[in-house]
Amino acid sequence: MGSAFNEGEHGKKNVIIQELIYQGVFKVGEKQLYQLSLRELETAYHEVLREHEDEDK
Repeated sequence: MGSAFNEGEHGKKNVIIQELIYQGVFKVGEKQLYQLSLRELETAYHEVLREHEDEDK
């Protein structure tokens, strides 16, 4: 069961990484996206969404 969780987490990380790259984000701080944890990627993604919402106002 742990293997299925890791595969799901890996897939989710890939989706978020692809979305961040589409938004023009290639690094967070000094780290490449692939070096980040799922939680770090989710945080970066939510920050990008917030920035875009602020631009739309």
